[in-house]
Amino acid sequence: MSHSPRADFDYEESSQESALVARVREGDSKAFRILVERYMDSVTRFAFYIVHSHDSADDIAQNVFVGMWQYRQTLDPARPLKPYLFRATRNRALNEKKSNAVRNAYAEQVQAEQDSGSILAFEPSPEGLILSTSAVQHALEQLSDRRRLALRLRLEDEMTHNEIAQVLDISYEAAKRLVGRALAELQKILVSR
Repeated sequence: MSHSPRADFDYEESSQESALVARVREGDSKAFRILVERYMDSVTRFAFYIVHSHDSADDIAQNVFVGMWQYRQTLDPARPLKPYLFRATRNRALNEKKSNAVRNAYAEQVQAEQDSGSILAFEPSPEGLILSTSAVQHALEQLSDRRRLALRLRLEDEMTHNEIAQVLDISYEAAKRLVGRALAELQKILVSR
């Protein structure tokens, strides 16, 4: 049985992370800072993918790490940290998205009433315009939220099916099927264009 250099690297990285999590659990703020530096960018990008707001994504990421510190005694050094962080991010981002939808609907209603029937058209952000012109983005938008999220975790965040299962709180087999079906549907949409 031969070991690949990547497998050795993964093992070293995993054991180093376990040691850091154990130190955080004991209240080591330096170990916590190392983990924040390691994961803050990817957690923020993931939150942005869900809420489409840089400010909200920054707030969500910060809240995830604040929560991690507050509940550090519940961390399990034997479990990978990345799925835990992404799951916490997903939950907070979905809650934020729901809250924003309610606030936006209310604001639109108030604005419509103030304009006495003339509803103003909202223009998307420049980032939104660039993304919306892409054939892939258009195809992705046709996928369900769950399939789109699974693809994003697999392709952009390079998570394994097992990590995706942990983030989405589903079984390994269900995660594998979800990613497979999402890829197949995306391919079908792109070919039919």
